[in-house]
Amino acid sequence: MTEPTVRLGVLSPATPNRPHFKSFENILPPGISIAHDGLGLLGESYQDLAGKEDVILAHGRALVDRHHIAGVMLTGGFVTLFNPGIEAKLAATIGLPVVSAISSAIALR
Repeated sequence: MTEPTVRLGVLSPATPNRPHFKSFENILPPGISIAHDGLGLLGESYQDLAGKEDVILAHGRALVDRHHIAGVMLTGGFVTLFNPGIEAKLAATIGLPVVSAISSAIALR
């Protein structure tokens, strides 16, 4: 019998084809897969990420519409720092749990 797959959504600030994301996929336990979308927001400065709430929410909605996911991981700490409250806003928009590097680090304290 095949183990059911849980699909997690990942939103990253640049593109989903950065080399470190491939290594991340290699350490996932059996039964877990990723649907990855790049926000295309990272330019010459991390300041380019500021005030991009509408873009993040739109990409989050599109990710949910395209894939059956159980939750979203918002990568890139500066995405969260420059868009305060984005985790809660995205969770409310898509109706699924959302985590980020910042919220995860705070939870470990």
